[in-house]
Amino acid sequence: MNIVKSVLLTLEKNRGEWISGGKLADKLGVSRNTIWRTMNNLTAEGYPIESVTGRGYRLKVGQDVISELGIRPFLNRPDAYTFECRGTVDSTNKILKELARNGAPTGTVIVADSQQSGRGRFGRTFHSPPGTGVYFSFLLRPDAYHAPVHILPAIAAVATSEGIRETFGVENGIKWVNDIYIDGRKVAGILTEAEIDLETGTQAYVVIGIGINIYTPIQPFPEEISQIAGTVLGKNETLPNGRNRLIAAILNHWEYYSSPVHLAECSHLFRARSVLDGQTVDVTIGRETFSASVIECDEKFQLIVETDKGERRALSYGEVTLH
Repeated sequence: MNIVKSVLLTLEKNRGEWISGGKLADKLGVSRNTIWRTMNNLTAEGYPIESVTGRGYRLKVGQDVISELGIRPFLNRPDAYTFECRGTVDSTNKILKELARNGAPTGTVIVADSQQSGRGRFGRTFHSPPGTGVYFSFLLRPDAYHAPVHILPAIAAVATSEGIRETFGVENGIKWVNDIYIDGRKVAGILTEAEIDLETGTQAYVVIGIGINIYTPIQPFPEEISQIAGTVLGKNETLPNGRNRLIAAILNHWEYYSSPVHLAECSHLFRARSVLDGQTVDVTIGRETFSASVIECDEKFQLIVETDKGERRALSYGEVTLH
């Protein structure tokens, strides 16, 4: 276990209690200077660590700090996952894809407090400020999923929707194929990326990245998304350990709904929570764009639409934008 992870786990186990730099150094078998540098780096990354001369270090009490130790107690199968929790990163998907290319196993999870270059579908930026949301990616090898790759984003959407309901008790809807909406505003997005093994022509791995706006950020949302972005909780609302609980809940629901025996139930929830039924949308598939009316989502997770020319089409992929 690396020094950063060891320090964070020790602080989490003793949350609210002061631990001297000397005691930490002895416990972890490193120098006091190493502890000092590590604490400075963690603080710079946004971790709420207090430091007082003569007393040592501690995690601030009452803060919703993401940590492996905070996530694991809520997992149904904690041994199925390997976590790497970080402060500020470029992109959790980017980090995990690099780890996947170097042989990381199914169940590897990268979690960040914030992202500097978080991405959504079609290269869009996903606003990821510190201390306010959940940004994580998990890795799947081909033997870890039994559903067609093109419906994995929909399954992830159901898992995310259920995780939000379980953790915060907030009703939400799904905008095909994998955005989560509350009161007409987008609170979560999912980016699924896969890589092909060129020698076999099969999937080498799939990375599913999930970003969720939970708390109201101190700084307003950027102008370009201010009319559509929202948060799960209202202003000044918080839930102790809420972010850790949400990550665990989503992973638990993912395991449940991605199982072949529960796909029909997953499809039912996906259809029932659609926010697009009866709406007029613009559809983009590759270079093709057209307007259509949404009829429903079907049992195959497809979006059934009727074009202006009266043609019915079943969409398995693409982008839809509300009028």
